[in-house]
Amino acid sequence: MKRLLLSINLLFATLAIALGASYPPVMVHGTTHIVVNPSDFWAANSAVAYNAMNLGSMSLQSASSVNIAGGTITGITDLAVADGGTGASTAAGARSNLGLSIGSNVEAWDTELDALASVTSGADLLPYFTGSGTATTTTLTTFGRSLIDDADAATARNTLGLVIGTHVQAYDAKLAAFSGLTGAADALPYFTGTATMGTTTLSSFMRTVLDDTTAASARATLGAGTGNGDALVANPLSQFAATTSAQLAANLTDETGSGGGFVRATSPTVDAPTISGHPTIEGVTATGATGTGKLVFANSPTLITPALGTPSSVNLSNGTNLPISTGVSGLGTGVATALATPSSANVAAAVTDETGSGALVFGTSPSLTTPSLGVATATSVNGTTIPSSKTLVVTTDKLSVHAATT
Repeated sequence: MKRLLLSINLLFATLAIALGASYPPVMVHGTTHIVVNPSDFWAANSAVAYNAMNLGSMSLQSASSVNIAGGTITGITDLAVADGGTGASTAAGARSNLGLSIGSNVEAWDTELDALASVTSGADLLPYFTGSGTATTTTLTTFGRSLIDDADAATARNTLGLVIGTHVQAYDAKLAAFSGLTGAADALPYFTGTATMGTTTLSSFMRTVLDDTTAASARATLGAGTGNGDALVANPLSQFAATTSAQLAANLTDETGSGGGFVRATSPTVDAPTISGHPTIEGVTATGATGTGKLVFANSPTLITPALGTPSSVNLSNGTNLPISTGVSGLGTGVATALATPSSANVAAAVTDETGSGALVFGTSPSLTTPSLGVATATSVNGTTIPSSKTLVVTTDKLSVHAATT
């Protein structure tokens, strides 16, 4: 037994030295008490002894279940994931080994995601932000979901019952102008320009005129056409009292001239009238005066040096003193001179395809000087008749008549 106690004593002494203990070697005495100093102090149990030796709670733990609550472990190999570690010595490596890489396996922390995670989910609830980093939910009905799943504006308008041209009116600038008016009692809208409108007063009396269905009822509403002195097609001016020209002129405000009686169409007498503008006389409208003197009428007028322009037709059968050289256009070269002085030379100058020269030749007894007759045909020569059965032959020095040959 003593040898056993000595062995235990040496073990604790060695442990105490390894742990840097400043107290004397530990002695174990008996089975329940441990001597921790030479004064033979007995510890009640091993826990008291371990505490006296500053070994801490780890000295009392089971080897199969050790809880390390403090301190630092260095210089050891990374503890594998299978052994409860991370298999890494860095945070990034640990996250990767545990399948927790930020941006690949898990989402990085975000204020808005935190806000969305804080809302309470439920049927027909739509989360939405109420501010920066704050969120809540609102009801999303079946109809609302049928609207937000529409792929384009036209489909959305159909879902909302707002199809343009079927459910609602297409935009129009004139309708926009109408909607911009301010309604008021007895106000009638009307256009003041292109796509601009205003209002004017529509009295209760005029509404009684506008609701009439025929012209006759409208006249009745206006008090017209009742035979009480109104001048209509059915009630001409003859129903009025006799009216003189002076009385009529007194009621006109834009007349011109004075005196005399009312002018009618047939044979009126008008004293020195001034006619302006373009009056129509005998079906001809005057478009401007030219020349001086008296008016010209159709039958046998005498015109003094008139400028006729280019008339469409002119009859000069009785015309005199028409100068050929200046009054007639379109004549060939020399023709006007030949007409004015009809000499052989002037006529020859006007002709462009003549032959020979000298004076003109006429049919009876002309005198020809060395003419070149070519192949001439004649019935007599110098009084001698040439029968039709004979042929006149001209040779170098004589003229012979030969019998015709077949």
